[in-house]
Formats: sequence, structure tokens, C-alpha cells
Amino acid sequence: LIHFIGKGILYHHTLFWPSILKGTNYRLPNKIVAFSYGNLEGRKMSKSRGWYLSVNDFLSIFEADSLRYYWIAATPLSEDADFVLDEFSNRYNNELADTLGNFVHRALVFCSKYFDSIIPEISNKKEEKIILEKITETNKIVEDSIEKFELREGLLSIIGLARFGNKYFNDTAPWENIKKDLNKAKDTIALCIKIVKAIGVLILPYLPDTGNKIIEMLNLNNNEIKWSDANKSINTNHKILKPKV
Repeated sequence: LIHFIGKGILYHHTLFWPSILKGTNYRLPNKIVAFSYGNLEGRKMSKSRGWYLSVNDFLSIFEADSLRYYWIAATPLSEDADFVLDEFSNRYNNELADTLGNFVHRALVFCSKYFDSIIPEISNKKEEKIILEKITETNKIVEDSIEKFELREGLLSIIGLARFGNKYFNDTAPWENIKKDLNKAKDTIALCIKIVKAIGVLILPYLPDTGNKIIEMLNLNNNEIKWSDANKSINTNHKILKPKV
């Protein structure tokens, strides 16, 4: 049982509230995690002063995962966060869209276009081992990050995995190999989809909507996905769904 609280009520929730729980025979928390405040453009939010951005206002323009991403990625849990529109825009475009979204989209589109949405078989076991080691490394960072409540490090490591996937895609140039070395093109796409699946699983605790969309596009059952599946390949000849924008 873990209690998440704001730093302004630290005394109440670490001294008085546990005493009340113990005195009334309710379960005590195993851990209490205090997080800092969220400011807006360098100033404290205030409804009375009109300096405030509500969640409903934000969700009328953007999807929820973009806000989840920004609050976690922008600032460690131990420091006050600051919502700065320009920084939000940059992170959204450069990290969520250009790095994560672009990698997932190009891998799945290529599979759909050239392999009839069927995941090819991997023939290069050496490259597969390298990819698996990178996924395993990222998995460990994310697990440690969540266990220690240092959420930022884990989330950024997932973006790092997508960046790694983008580089691998570019370096192996499947758009060229589809004409001159079909097996290499197959390896690239199969291994990229292996990375895509790992990202979909690992990002679920952070960005549940994004994770579920990735899993759905891979034509996997969201209800059957387990944390341990991040390291597992999708069966050869499995058919993915048409990628969504």
C-alpha cells in the first residue's frame, strides 16, 4: 500500500494520518511518496488570480498522455515542476512525435506496405541478440525507476529505446534492401517491431493510451499483455493491423 501525497501535507500524512489509521485498526501504508508542486510559466497556479490551467481545459486541446509525459519528463519528482508552453511544444514534437511516434509508424507502415502486414522471420541472430540486450537494459532501467519512484529516468530510457530503433532503421536502410537484399530488409522490420512491442509494454505505466494503441496496432490482446512480454518476440507470420496516424 503506497500513499502519494503533495509535499505541503507531509506532516499530516506521515504523522497524524498513520496514527489515526493505526488507532482505528486500518492498514498502514508501506511507503509514503511526497511529490512537489506544478507551476505555470514560472508562477504558482491560482484560480483567484486567473493564473490557472485546468485538466479539462488542457484535455479540450491535447490528449491526456501528452500531459502525463510532460510532467514526468520535464522535472524529477523531488523538484517543483513548471508547465512552460514552449517547452511542452518542443518535447511533444521532438520526443513524442518525432522520436517515438515516427519510429513506431515507419516500422509498422513498412511491414504493412512490403510484407502484407505479416511479421517476417528473423535470420540474423547476432543482430537479434544486440536488440534483445538493448531491450533488456531498458527494461531494467524502467523497473528500477518505478521501484525507486524516480519515474523520469525510466520514461526517458523508453524514449532512448525509440531513438535507438530509429537509428537502427536508418542505418540498415530497409528501403534499399527491399530491392537488393530481401532478407536484410526482413530482419530490419522484424527487429524494429520487436522494439515497438517492447516500447508498447514498457510505456503502459506511464502513457497507458499510447501503450494500448501500440499493442492494438500489433494486433495483440491488451488484456493478456504481461510485463514479462516486453522481452518476447511476436510469433513469426503474425499479422499486424493497419497503422494509425
